[in-house]
Amino acid sequence: MWRVPGRSPSPLRRTAAVGVALIAVLLASIAAMEAVLRLFFPLTPGGELIRVIRQEHPGVKPVVVYQRNAFGLRSRSVESLTKPPNMIRVMAFGASTTDQTTQNIEDAWVGILEEELRAAFAGSGTRIEVAGFGRGGLKVDYLVQILPELVRAFQPDLVITLMGVNDLAWNGGPDYRYTGFQKPAEKPPDPPRTSEARTCADVSQLCRRLALLAARIERYQLIRRGKAVRWHTQRLERHRAALRELSYVAQPQRDPDPIREFSHGMALILDELVRQGIDAVVLGQPVLWKPDMTPTEREVLWFHLRTPEGSVRASGTWLHAEMKRYNEVQRRLAEERGFAYLGLDQRIPKALDHYFDDCHYTDRGSHRVAQEVLAVVQPRVAGLLHGVRD
Repeated sequence: MWRVPGRSPSPLRRTAAVGVALIAVLLASIAAMEAVLRLFFPLTPGGELIRVIRQEHPGVKPVVVYQRNAFGLRSRSVESLTKPPNMIRVMAFGASTTDQTTQNIEDAWVGILEEELRAAFAGSGTRIEVAGFGRGGLKVDYLVQILPELVRAFQPDLVITLMGVNDLAWNGGPDYRYTGFQKPAEKPPDPPRTSEARTCADVSQLCRRLALLAARIERYQLIRRGKAVRWHTQRLERHRAALRELSYVAQPQRDPDPIREFSHGMALILDELVRQGIDAVVLGQPVLWKPDMTPTEREVLWFHLRTPEGSVRASGTWLHAEMKRYNEVQRRLAEERGFAYLGLDQRIPKALDHYFDDCHYTDRGSHRVAQEVLAVVQPRVAGLLHGVRD
């Protein structure tokens, strides 16, 4: 094709040339940013998280390494989504008292439980795996939606639940409404991705950061809507100071009563386990709360109570009685379905050598939780080894 000498390119060609140049610059910039991030600021792929936490709480180590594996679980052993042959997999679901950001995995009750079970069944020829899925501030409404997918994907033989304290404290505020849960999907949703199903976040540092940003935005929105709680050990002193500024109410009244939502949610969770043929141990939530709290014990509290009139500082007597009521709901629901119930709130000493705040354990407290749970879980694992339900 010929062109008249001295004649400039058409507007269309100029636009196309500029567009190609801009795309080339954009691609080069992306490649440069990817290279810099990969070389100097790499993030691990998937759900894996490793964080060094420094803290000043009595009863826990001043420096811990908090780790979640690529599947977002706290575990000493789980390395694959699919359960290998000759294995019994135990999974615990809960909130921060299952996640335990203040402890190394070997000091967390989930890690201790695995160590004890492996020792107990060392000669069985079957490998025991224990993993915990917990998130700070998690409430029953979130677990209703995610548990069906997670148990289908990870295929646990036994599920442990530890719920209640967040539902008790963080529901029931001025805008609180409960109109029922959407039941878990009858058809299995897509399972979590495997190592073979590579995504953008697996290969790109930029994608990894965008995914992290999206997760933070979602978490922020959940916190604003009262669906989650911002909890970190470094924030405790501020939370404690804020609690002391709130009005003291000895016997708070809440209408509607949030326990209805908790009861319905736990029923859906346990019914889903029945439907999938999975055995369960339901743990009653243990707390420091009690009627005769000492001034020193009251000083470590930070959980405020949401009520229709706003947040208040409730009495230890009321909090203790309310936690007992929530745990009674769990006991009844578990026993109606043939599951084991363990009332941890009656078994863990309500003292500062076992708790450093309202409900989070010291290392000693976590070891006590593990021993109490072991006494109930070990016979059920033995039954699974013999192919029968205990």
